[in-house]
Amino acid sequence: MDERAGRVLRLITDEPVRGGDGDGVTGVLRRLCSAAERALSAQGVGVSVGAEAGVPGVAAVSGPACRALEELQFTLGEGPCLEAFNRRRPVLVPDLADESPGRWPAYLPALHEQGVQAVFAFPLQIGAARLGTLDIFRGRPGS
Repeated sequence: MDERAGRVLRLITDEPVRGGDGDGVTGVLRRLCSAAERALSAQGVGVSVGAEAGVPGVAAVSGPACRALEELQFTLGEGPCLEAFNRRRPVLVPDLADESPGRWPAYLPALHEQGVQAVFAFPLQIGAARLGTLDIFRGRPGS
């Protein structure tokens, strides 16, 4: 295991288990989201699963406000999560004030209402297999 992977594993295992986390994948992903939120000074972190033929959805989030932002992307059919998944590349928006309103016309106002000022979405994939995305929401602009 390389140093970076070891650091991530330590962050996850050091994260307190909450009621309902369990030992399964969902609990590990929830702890990953909470650990990433702290380590990256984020407002929220979520992991969504994608499906090329099927129903995509939210797998885990760091908190309830983040769940609402994640789910809204699927409801509206737009947002950084879906863009990163479909384009197979990261979506990096360090300052939403500079973003064109035409990019996510329905989703962008929701981000502003929640105080999100920067968003980053990373596709999760193994080779050609797309699994989902890791989304990071920040309450201040910056990388």
